[in-house]
Amino acid sequence: MGENCRINGGVVVGNKDSQANIAVIGNNVRLSIGCKIIGKIFIGDNAIVAPNSVVIKDVPSGAVVSGVPAIIIKKMDKQILWITYLKAIYVIFVFLLVLCSSMSLFHH
Repeated sequence: MGENCRINGGVVVGNKDSQANIAVIGNNVRLSIGCKIIGKIFIGDNAIVAPNSVVIKDVPSGAVVSGVPAIIIKKMDKQILWITYLKAIYVIFVFLLVLCSSMSLFHH
């Protein structure tokens, strides 16, 4: 499992036959409520698995998959990913600004 992954309740990551058949999950992956990842599956970075989907094939980086079995319904390009990262940085900046101002660091 990669870094910064979000896993909601009811998610199942299982193997088919043996411990050798386990999933590999990249960074910044979102596994939505009730989804199932079955077998030796690779889920690429920044992928999203929709609620209650069943993944039985590899998911490329930046893809959004949905359904039973899961299919690609959207592929995010690098521009969208950069916008997402910039929004996250902005949220962190605003949080730190509020935190610092509440600590009176900006008051004389």
